[in-house]
Amino acid sequence: MHKSPSIPAPERQREALFTTLEERLSRVQSGIRDIEGCEAMIVDASDGAQVISEFWACQTLEYGNFEEILRTRPLVGDRP
Repeated sequence: MHKSPSIPAPERQREALFTTLEERLSRVQSGIRDIEGCEAMIVDASDGAQVISEFWACQTLEYGNFEEILRTRPLVGDRP
């Protein structure tokens, strides 16, 4: 990466980190799409967390307001 005097160092580092993250995301999406019958899509953090918690619980779970649950209860582990 070249140094640009017009962009502060922290901003260049942030840009490099996002570029790396986007490249990794692209590789993962490509790998998932190569699996027959699978597709990949970006979801927001709360939707992703709900999918993961339901996967590990082996059932669909009703949380109510999932955004509130994320702040107050563990997704995996002891159940209320």
